[in-house]
Amino acid sequence: MNTTRLKKRKQSRDRNWIKSVVGLLAIAIFLSFIPGIVEADQATKELVILPNNSSAKREVVYGKLSARGDVEQIYVVNHFHPQSKTTLTDYGNYENVIQLTGAIAPVLNNSTVTIAETEGPYYYQGNLVSRELPWDFDIYYRLDGENRRPKTLSGESGKLEMELVISRNEAVDPAFFDHYALQISIPIDPNRVIIEAATEGFLISSAGTEHQLNYIVLPGQESKIELVLDVNDFAMGQITLAGVLLSFDMDMSEMEDQLAPLDDLSAGIADFAEGAERLKAGYRDLQGAFKSIVAGSGKLVGGGRQLDQGVHELRDGAHQLLNNGSELKAGSKEFLGALNMIISRLPSSEDIPTIDGEDIKKLEQVIEYLNMLEPLLDSLLEFEDDLEMLRGIVNELIELINLIQVPDMGDTPQTAQEWRAYFESLGIEELPEALYEKLANLSGIATDNGEELERIKNLLDSLVVISQGMPELDMSIGEMINELKGLINKANEMMELIHELEQLPAQMGQLKSGMIELRNGYVKFDAGLIQYIDQGVGGIADGLNKTASGATEYIDGVASLNAGLDQYYSGGLVKFSGGVGQLSDGASILRDETSDLRQKFEDAIREKLDEFANVGFETVSFVSDKNKDVASVQFVCMTEEIPPVNGK
Repeated sequence: MNTTRLKKRKQSRDRNWIKSVVGLLAIAIFLSFIPGIVEADQATKELVILPNNSSAKREVVYGKLSARGDVEQIYVVNHFHPQSKTTLTDYGNYENVIQLTGAIAPVLNNSTVTIAETEGPYYYQGNLVSRELPWDFDIYYRLDGENRRPKTLSGESGKLEMELVISRNEAVDPAFFDHYALQISIPIDPNRVIIEAATEGFLISSAGTEHQLNYIVLPGQESKIELVLDVNDFAMGQITLAGVLLSFDMDMSEMEDQLAPLDDLSAGIADFAEGAERLKAGYRDLQGAFKSIVAGSGKLVGGGRQLDQGVHELRDGAHQLLNNGSELKAGSKEFLGALNMIISRLPSSEDIPTIDGEDIKKLEQVIEYLNMLEPLLDSLLEFEDDLEMLRGIVNELIELINLIQVPDMGDTPQTAQEWRAYFESLGIEELPEALYEKLANLSGIATDNGEELERIKNLLDSLVVISQGMPELDMSIGEMINELKGLINKANEMMELIHELEQLPAQMGQLKSGMIELRNGYVKFDAGLIQYIDQGVGGIADGLNKTASGATEYIDGVASLNAGLDQYYSGGLVKFSGGVGQLSDGASILRDETSDLRQKFEDAIREKLDEFANVGFETVSFVSDKNKDVASVQFVCMTEEIPPVNGK
């Protein structure tokens, strides 16, 4: 026997929790009312009519037990009270009968007892053949860890462990076990015994110089009582086990203060269910908003890939244009040198030299070169449109990134403790611990996604710098083409003038001034061409190199952001939504089941009280079912004492 088990209660796990609480409450109420007077409800109760005719009887069943709980003898004291001389007939399987009062002795014939012409109180004793009681009693003793028989314990000292086991006797009508309570009194001599531990639920009373350790076993209950005693010169009197039919009532209005908090509990559960429903609705809104963010992030990834492809193509074209521009600059220098040579060889108007065929041929080459420049500049015009398109793409990308709303994670709880405090601030308490851990994990993912968004914002700054760094040229390609066409026209005019000079030498001065004008115009054109190629096309190429690198980082950042958002949505929000839904549904069920919690408790208490009070139970004879008019039946069982040594 282990002393740590003495205060351990066995509770049934398959009962509804409400019934368990109500059952314990009813037991506590019952025990508190046993010693005192039970007050009836103010409402009028139905009167119980007791058998009171001449043949009505009362039975007191006495059981003599050994110190181990074995039944050695059972006898019944039968009490009658006929109002006039009456011949009484009683039934019972007795070994013999003994007259206790009156002038007429009872006569036993088989199982029939006859008392002739008796009046007033009459008692007789019948010794039963049976040794069966409604309860089986088993008492075990262990001294200093060794099993002992009761007869060997007189005068012993040491640590004594006692165990009293009470169980149902299946051989007896179950009505007695199910409706009768047992009051157990264990005598304790304080001069010989010190109680070290005992099964809970006892009440100690004094009886003379002895103490009584009292227990009550409710109807229908099997029980085990354990004691740990420090004994010296041990002896123990008789253990008494009295079986009585319970009958009591109580005023439920007296429990008003105890039941009132149940109304607050029902209201609190209703508030909790309402809060859970709001949490569920808010979570649905969060899912919808986040789904839109994920969709937008996907579009951002697609647009970024298109941008990256376009930027790389534009960069390659810009490099090709830069290479062609180098050749164009060299040709322009040669053309300018040819113009200067022609002008230097032209005579003044006073001394008109003869223009030979070589000079005419060189001028024709100049005109041919100018005509070749026009399609080259037309090709530059195509790249000018691409440059403007690139500028527009970059500006659109800047606007698209500006549309991303970076979630503010500053005020969001990060740890399980912070999530618990957050829900407690909303009036929601006692959520599952796993719920706080999941929320903490989701907050970590969201923080990582926030860092990815910050990288996108940094990329935005780079794109703004690139957009602002694209050069603004003094002369557009279209303007240069128009300028070139003017030069071609002037060159053609000079060619016509040369042919005319062959016949009109007087016009040489006009030719020379025209050539000088052509040269000066071409000098301006050459400077603009060099600026466009070196600063414009070269700047575009350098800018596109940086843009291509930034676009690659942008694609990586947006792809990482999209993957994180998708993981957060599918791996966190979607899965967690099931738990939120279950929480809301469970809270609603709890609210519906506890909306009338107080009434359920009152009904359960009344049901349990009716069960213990034996409402509707009709007393039956323990001796014989032929005895019909039975007013009451009581049981008194006493064990054999463990006497002191030498009777001291």
